[in-house]
Amino acid sequence: MKNVLIKCKNISKSFDNKKVIDNFNYNFYDNSLYLIYGESGCGKTTLLNILSGTIAYDSGIIEINNNKFSKQISEIISKNNIAYITQNCYFIDYLNVYDNLKLVIQDKKQIEEIDKYLQLFNIEQLKYKFPNQISGGERQRVALIRALLKHNSIIILDEPTASLDEDNKKIILNILNKLKHNHLIICATHDEDLKSIADDIITFPFDNINDISSNNQTKELSLKNDKKNKIILFPYMLKQYIYKENNKKSAFYLSIALIVCFLIIFFCYDSKTKVEKSLLEYNKVNFVQLYCNVKVKDYCESKLKDAGAISSSYDYRENDLIFYDEDLSGVASDKYLKNTLPFDENIFPLKDKIIYGKYFENENDVIIGIDAAKELSDNIENLINSSIELNIFGKIETFRIVGILDDVTNSIYMEAMFNGVSNYYIYMNSKYMEQFKSDKRISLSVNNYNGIYLHAYFDNVDKLYTFLKDNEDSFRKNGELNTDYEISTVPFDFNFIKYSLFITSVKTYLTPTVIIVFLASLLFYFQIEYIKNYYQKHILAVYNYYGFSWINIFINCIITTIIYISIIYLISFILSIILSNILNIIFMKNHFVSFILFLTDYTTIRDLYLVLIVLSIVMSLINTFFLKKKGWLLSLSEGDDLL
Repeated sequence: MKNVLIKCKNISKSFDNKKVIDNFNYNFYDNSLYLIYGESGCGKTTLLNILSGTIAYDSGIIEINNNKFSKQISEIISKNNIAYITQNCYFIDYLNVYDNLKLVIQDKKQIEEIDKYLQLFNIEQLKYKFPNQISGGERQRVALIRALLKHNSIIILDEPTASLDEDNKKIILNILNKLKHNHLIICATHDEDLKSIADDIITFPFDNINDISSNNQTKELSLKNDKKNKIILFPYMLKQYIYKENNKKSAFYLSIALIVCFLIIFFCYDSKTKVEKSLLEYNKVNFVQLYCNVKVKDYCESKLKDAGAISSSYDYRENDLIFYDEDLSGVASDKYLKNTLPFDENIFPLKDKIIYGKYFENENDVIIGIDAAKELSDNIENLINSSIELNIFGKIETFRIVGILDDVTNSIYMEAMFNGVSNYYIYMNSKYMEQFKSDKRISLSVNNYNGIYLHAYFDNVDKLYTFLKDNEDSFRKNGELNTDYEISTVPFDFNFIKYSLFITSVKTYLTPTVIIVFLASLLFYFQIEYIKNYYQKHILAVYNYYGFSWINIFINCIITTIIYISIIYLISFILSIILSNILNIIFMKNHFVSFILFLTDYTTIRDLYLVLIVLSIVMSLINTFFLKKKGWLLSLSEGDDLL
């Protein structure tokens, strides 16, 4: 004996004051197939929409499992027990048939059933195809398998054989004929071929309503509790971003905008420090000039060692002021100005400028400038290994000429070392000058402050720059040497201030540009995503129909969005680093600039990423909120087909 699954009492529905269904009374029994037969527009689909819980009705009572509904069947009953299959069945477009069916199952043990049903319905070849790659008849068969995997007791079909050829129609008829022995099937159609498998036919406009059984006992169904899907949604939802037909233009545009932002950030990062350090590195400046108080026992050596200096040399020219006029503004008494170079050739970066001879070998070796060499001999090569007498602090000493230095008047390195460049210089070496570092008789006295000038050499620009900055306030006090310090560094003057001020002023205008471009590109990205999702708004409803709660769907939407946009951010960041380094090399090698244009600012990139995450969460919530539909079916009033 068959049991009643659905009782309809005096159901009426009107559209625009036109009665479409009037006092419909009928009992639908389990294990039966009912045809709602009639021509298009007679109200068949309206009845199906009412029975599936898609739309409300005006009056009457529908009873399911002793639950009475006076306006509309509840969402939970509809979702968990009724499969409503229309001509255009909706699926998750970016998941293949197999993944769509896997998402339906309540227990992973059911996975084996998928292959069984695919084979039974003769569509095993569709397993890894996407929904848009299969025909209408094939979609309906997949939808029927989906209903079976969900264990829906009631299957409602709207025109299941419409637009099908004879072969596919026969397949659908055979499937329905088998399914009706274990399900209640309600089918709206105007295809007479379906009558051959029907247990009862309701003709619209209905005029012959006869139950196939007089038994009015209602079958007990577990309709009250919402079935929870145990499959983890995250990996499936993430597949939308690798789906080959997914339009990735929004991601591309966002990436371009981010790269522009990153390059501007790199350009503006730590402007003064970046310019100064890169000028030091670009011009191979590896020294700091400092003034050391002779009262300090070790003459600042320990401080230099602690700072990471690898060597120091006595700066002859700066300490030779006793041979200048009393006002310190005259010309040195010697014809040739004398300076000091490091004894170790590995410390002197311009050794390749020695055009004749070689670098220092002994402490009494000297190197002379090209103009001085030309004055000393018509054949400058003959000067190599010849002797020259020089006045060193009032004492005549003999030196050997070992090398001739080419024109260095355009060398910023030499300009920084001696505050003035001349090709008449004669360069002694630091090894020879060691003897004067502790000679208090020749220490320079300024404002009763006795000390000597040294050059401290570093093998690392960062150490050099740190030492310079740690002592940058020590040199001048009201325009004079600051005698409050035991050690005073002499700041560099060449182009640092000019370049730093330029970058700083540019930064003032570029910083708001970054903010505007960043926010605009992000809003543009999410607007495109919203439009794309709007035309695929059924996807969220399908996930809900598969058994996933809206909270679960929202959380996974947010997580997948964050992961995807983080990947875009990371790729853009990496590309920005590569591009900035390429631009640095191009500009530096071609001497367009003499400092690094782009320097990676990890702190700002991190902060910008945190802002990106917050905005992504907000925008994702807004998008999913507006796309959420009440229940698992889409509204007919919006002109969309239903699940």
